[in-house]
Amino acid sequence: HALGLSVEHNMKNIVMDEAVRIAEQRMNELRNTPFTNLANSTSSTRITISRQIRNRSFTYTVDWIIENLSVDSRTIQVIVRWLDWRNNSHQHTATSIVSAGI
Repeated sequence: HALGLSVEHNMKNIVMDEAVRIAEQRMNELRNTPFTNLANSTSSTRITISRQIRNRSFTYTVDWIIENLSVDSRTIQVIVRWLDWRNNSHQHTATSIVSAGI
């Protein structure tokens, strides 16, 4: 029983680590987008990404929202959601601020 619990906990961490990597990758792509191309969008933009992890397929839904803070700064929020092997919903959120000319 303890071994099964350990394997389950390990799998949960691996799947969550992948969500963090996906969020970081998307955030880096958005932070490297020219400031003038980061359009204000109070509704989210969405993509899905599939990953094979230990012979299981996981689908991550990636949303991002860009909002103006001022004339020369914007906030970027990336939200990654996924279902685990028991159909429990999880999410990881990353937020960053970008400014023109920096």
